[in-house]
Amino acid sequence: MRNVSSSIVAALAAAVVLTGCSEVEDAAKDTANSAACKAARSTLDGAKDTIGDALDQIGANPEAARRALDSIKRGLDAAAGGLSGDAKEALADARDAVSDLADEAAQAAEGADIDTSAVDDAKDRFDDSIDELGGAC
Repeated sequence: MRNVSSSIVAALAAAVVLTGCSEVEDAAKDTANSAACKAARSTLDGAKDTIGDALDQIGANPEAARRALDSIKRGLDAAAGGLSGDAKEALADARDAVSDLADEAAQAAEGADIDTSAVDDAKDRFDDSIDELGGAC
C-alpha cells in the first residue's frame, strides 16, 4: 500500500512539473509571437508608404518602382520568420500582393502598358492584409 501511495504521489508530482513546463513553454511562444507580430506590423506600416511612392513613379520610372517593390518583398520574407497561423498567412498575402505589383512594374519597364486594374487590385489586397495582420496579432 505504501509503494502504491508513493507511486501515486510521484506521478502527481511529475504531472505538476510537466504542466508547469508546458505553461512556461506556451508563455515563451506567446512572447516570441507577440514580438514577431510587432515587427511584422512595423514592416507593413513602412512598406505601405514605400509602395505608395513606388506606385507614384511606376509610369515615369518603372524599373525604380520594381526595385523598391522587390526590396519590400525581401523585408516581408524576413518579417515572416517568427510568425505562425493567421498572422503568417496575412503576411504571405501581403507579400503576394507586393509581388504582383513588382511584376506589373517589371512589365512596364519592358514597355508594356500598366494594367491599372491589376495594380489597384494588388494594392487593395495589400491593404486588406494589413487589417488581417492586425486582427491576427
